[in-house]
This record gives sequence, C-alpha cells and structure tokens, in this order.
Amino acid sequence: MRMIIAFAFALCALATAVRADEALVLRAHVVAAGSAVTLDDAFENVGDHGARAFAVAPAPGQSRAVPIDALLRALAAEGLAWTPPAGMRTLVVSRAQVRHTPSAGAAMRSPARAESAVRRGDMLALTFSAPGIALSARGRALEDGAVGETIRVLNIQSEREVEARVTAPGAAAVDAS
Repeated sequence: MRMIIAFAFALCALATAVRADEALVLRAHVVAAGSAVTLDDAFENVGDHGARAFAVAPAPGQSRAVPIDALLRALAAEGLAWTPPAGMRTLVVSRAQVRHTPSAGAAMRSPARAESAVRRGDMLALTFSAPGIALSARGRALEDGAVGETIRVLNIQSEREVEARVTAPGAAAVDAS
C-alpha cells in the first residue's frame, strides 16, 4: 500500500512538472526591462515567478548571449520545468536603448524616452500567447513605438488592425484580453 501511495505522489509530481513545462512560452525576442534579465523578460506566462533574475542585462542598445543553463537554474529554483528546443545552448537577450532629449535652454530636464524600436510601415513578427496556445503572424506597424509601448498594427493575413506591445525591434505581442 505504501508503495502505491508513493507511486501516486510521484506520478502527481511528474504530471505537475509536465503541465508547467507546457505552460511556459519562451518569448520570440527576449528584451531586458532593467539591469537584470528576469524570467518575466524571457517567458510570456511565468506568473508569480517572473521577478527571478538569471543574468546581468547587456548595456542599453546592446545584445548578448546568455547560457541556457543560467535560465534553467533560475527555473529550477522557482520549482518550474521547461525544456529548451534541441540544440539551444544560449539565449540572445537585448536591452532597449534610452534616448535623453536635451531641453532647449530650459532649466528642467526632459524625461528619458525609449528610442523607437519599430517605425511606421515596418514589417513585424506578431505573437499571441495564452495558456496552451501560441500563435504568430506578420504585421505592418501603423505607428512608431519603443519597446514596451502599445502601438496599432495591421495583421497582414486578416487585414485587421490590432493593438500590440512592442517587444523588440521588428517584433510585437498581442496581449490576451
């Protein structure tokens, strides 16, 4: 009887790990929001575990490769499981460039504004993720936008206008509503 109960607990733990593995959706473009790369930066739907940092972010406007092992260690520390695609050894992480706009003779400084990662007319890789589903499409930007800003995008296939959050140069995500 004890053996059956132990087996049942092991099976439940395995089922939970498989569900967690299926639920995590790696972002098409990983863009660090700050000086550290977090699980939120890497995954669409990491939930309450998103604040866990796993690498130092590159300098603003730069990109760098982060060993996939660092990401796997952070996931394990949070009790999450994820299997990288075959052959994936690094994760390319970029960081948005911040442009400081000098004010013309004013005593106060203008607030920093992120540089546009997307320009009106640019072709974009659009992504949509929800638990159990991940879709991608091509879109055309209808306005300029910096990483993190929401812009209007024309979905080329459906010819419908959608609002999408800029995630990197040439990429945007349609948030589930």
